[in-house]
Amino acid sequence: GKVVFAENHTLGIYASSGADDQQHANITLNGGTYEFGSGVKIGVDAFSKNGSVTINNATLTSTYVGDTSNCLVYIWGGTGSLSNTTITTEAQGCLYVGGGGYYKTADDHTLDYLHATVNVSNCTMTNKQHVGSGYAWCSTALAVSHDAVLTVDGGTYTGYTAAAYVFSSGGTINLKSGSYAGTTYCLASDWDEATYGSESEYKFGGSYLYYSSSCSFTGTNKSSNGTIEQQPF
Repeated sequence: GKVVFAENHTLGIYASSGADDQQHANITLNGGTYEFGSGVKIGVDAFSKNGSVTINNATLTSTYVGDTSNCLVYIWGGTGSLSNTTITTEAQGCLYVGGGGYYKTADDHTLDYLHATVNVSNCTMTNKQHVGSGYAWCSTALAVSHDAVLTVDGGTYTGYTAAAYVFSSGGTINLKSGSYAGTTYCLASDWDEATYGSESEYKFGGSYLYYSSSCSFTGTNKSSNGTIEQQPF
């Protein structure tokens, strides 16, 4: 069926277990149409070290343009799987796979991290524009940060800033097949070693975007200390 979210809601579907190893936050969407409208900043938001997000055969749309520092589907930690799904946004990113730092306990201020691992197959994701002064890297089809890993096999991905973007906090995107197009860039990979490298408190391992000869591309690429290169897979 169809789920239409009210315009006064800023968050659509949300699950969180925080960073606790013993808790799980799971979201599963099997089929259906989800219209998030112009009031929802984040459509699907999962924050969990061991949880999962599964979206199959679904259609997700958003007309929100008020703040372009958001993406429609956020997966922070845990695992994810999207297949045969269409995501269309006006001025948000479509899919953001990431994580972030947190303190291990209230008494132990040693940093630990959430790192999401997500597989995408045969999806169509379209980000139409970038509006305002928000983060341009959120106006993408596919985005990765904080050491997360995203693997894409098949489908069509179109972004305004980029079709696929690895942010300066690091991570990996593997493009095995599919079509990719970006208005500003097609592929982009940035790496801020001074902030996130081995000598910092984060100790992430760089930004890597790999693609195979089975992919097709429209647009130029951008790399600022990140890696963009072909792999045989």
